[in-house]
Amino acid sequence: MGAAEIAKRLGVNRTRVNQLLASDPTFPSPYVTLAAGHIWRTEDIEAWIAEHRPAGRLRRRAGGEGEDRDT
Repeated sequence: MGAAEIAKRLGVNRTRVNQLLASDPTFPSPYVTLAAGHIWRTEDIEAWIAEHRPAGRLRRRAGGEGEDRDT
C-alpha cells in the first residue's frame, strides 16, 4: 500500500501521510522503500487506523461538499 492509497483511506493528502511518518512515532514504518516511494503492509496500516481513527469520526468529502461520517 503506497502513500496515495493510505491518503485516500485516511481522507488526507500524500503530504500528510509523509508528515505522519516523520512526526508520529506510532505510525507504521514502511515495509520497503522503492525509487517510487514507500510501501507499507496493508495490515499494518489497517491496524494503525483501527487504533487511531475510530469509526464515526467526521471527515471532509474529497469534493468539499460537506461532512461525511465513517461507518
